[in-house]
Amino acid sequence: MFDVFNPNFAALLAADGVEREDTPRIMLPDGRSFRRAARVNRVRWVDQVSEIEIVYYLSNELGDETDRLAQAFDMRWFLPAELTHVLERSGFAVSSIYGAFDRSPLTDSSPEIVVISELIPFS
Repeated sequence: MFDVFNPNFAALLAADGVEREDTPRIMLPDGRSFRRAARVNRVRWVDQVSEIEIVYYLSNELGDETDRLAQAFDMRWFLPAELTHVLERSGFAVSSIYGAFDRSPLTDSSPEIVVISELIPFS
């Protein structure tokens, strides 16, 4: 069993490098707070890769932002048919695919692709 995120093609098409807050300000036990933003800098369609940057902003007890921590990385995305094909070529049989950990059906708007597979025994 494993999961990957279900690609949101509307968001990928709109990739413009603009930073967007995806986690509002959260208070920490020591009085500081943080918020998180993300940006898709580029989509490499042929490679099925999004060039992502996640940015954390830390604030002191007065609410003044004191630190900006950024992490840039490439994120490869997959489609269900591709996952099924790779698993079958590797000796696994896909028994179920879901759209979330609650076993809801996979739809275009599902947040995840949750795959349950079994190793095919050699005969």
